[in-house]
Amino acid sequence: MNYSGHEVLRKDVALLVEKIDMFYMQLFEFERKYLYNADDLTERLTAQLMKPIKNQMQDIYKKVIAVDSAFKD
Repeated sequence: MNYSGHEVLRKDVALLVEKIDMFYMQLFEFERKYLYNADDLTERLTAQLMKPIKNQMQDIYKKVIAVDSAFKD
C-alpha cells in the first residue's frame, strides 16, 4: 500500500473510475442504439454527437485510470 494518509483520495479515485466506466458504457449503448445513418433526423444527430463525446470521455478515462493505477494496494 503506497497511499498511507491518502485513503480518502484512494476511495474517491476508485469511485470516480467506477462512475466514468458506467457513463462510458451508457455512451457506448447510445452509439449502438442510435446510428449515424438513421432515417430519423433526431437519431442521426444524436449519433453524430455521441461519437466525439465518447472519444473525449475515452481520453478522460485513460487519465483517471493512470491516477488510479498509481495506487498500490
